[in-house]
Amino acid sequence: MTRAFKSALACAAILVAGQAAFADAARYRSPAGSFTIPSGWKAEKAADVTGDAQLAVRLVAPPSSRRPIVSATVLVSARRIGEAALESQAGSWHAAHLRNRVAWGMRSAGGLPRDLLRLDGRRAIRYRDQVGSALGASEQTFTCLIASGHLACVVISAEPSARDAVDQLSAKLLASLSLR
Repeated sequence: MTRAFKSALACAAILVAGQAAFADAARYRSPAGSFTIPSGWKAEKAADVTGDAQLAVRLVAPPSSRRPIVSATVLVSARRIGEAALESQAGSWHAAHLRNRVAWGMRSAGGLPRDLLRLDGRRAIRYRDQVGSALGASEQTFTCLIASGHLACVVISAEPSARDAVDQLSAKLLASLSLR
């Protein structure tokens, strides 16, 4: 077998394994929309501090696992907004979440400057905040994009060393989001 054939075979095996894992994942469904739930995770309705979310779902990692990602929350705005309002609306929601964390006694140690990126071919914005509490330091990543004319965000709490896993989970959740 040639080296190129072996590489193609390895890529095909990875794709098949990825599709099998994705096919096993459950889907959260509500009148507002649906998205893929990571395998083994539990979804529960949540409230959101912005007051503008028509869809707010908290995902919790299985309690038996020692994962670096603690939780994720999927949020979708009730109001339709245009692409031009992405940065201002995402900034407002991020600020509301930051104020809420501080009000609950968490310490904010600042964070990295916001990132402008592309997820699934769409313009997105990401904030990373270093937060601390009695349980220790963590990083909260807030990633938003426009989905079907609505602001859609994923907020993930994780260990700072889990940035790659956080970015992958954010991309997977936002790409699988289907709004009605």
